[in-house]
Amino acid sequence: TVIQMGSGYPSKRWPVSNFRMLIERWLEKTAGTVFLVGQKGEEELAAGISSGGNVVNWVGKTSFGELCVLLDLADVFVGNDSGPAHIAAGLGKKTVVLFSGTNEFRIWRPRGDRVSVLRCEVSCAPCHLKDCPKPRHECMEGISVEQVLQTVLSPL
Repeated sequence: TVIQMGSGYPSKRWPVSNFRMLIERWLEKTAGTVFLVGQKGEEELAAGISSGGNVVNWVGKTSFGELCVLLDLADVFVGNDSGPAHIAAGLGKKTVVLFSGTNEFRIWRPRGDRVSVLRCEVSCAPCHLKDCPKPRHECMEGISVEQVLQTVLSPL
């Protein structure tokens, strides 16, 4: 499984604590390996997730070509609305995309038979904002760890 916690801007990010719980729960249920990916400058997102064993932290450490090879070898991609989500979908991989309320998801979502878009309907969407001005980032916090885990584990 490849997990990307970053995105083009903060309003598109699922909480890092949710990613941490997702990884813990996924590893309890499977014997697989989780590869954390992201661009340079996003290293702090993975800082709270222990690497070693079944978690490999490659955030900020892969070239674009290496990322594409890793995605091609992966069984599943989980991440925010971002370029790697579109690449994984284009490669025909099982792709679980956590989509914020920043953009109209019907237009901007990755396409493919093996793509699942998870989102939480909010009245302020689409907002087109880089940072959510609300005290709670409801469109992303409304996507539960259990919902993502069930989607990752379900056959597509």
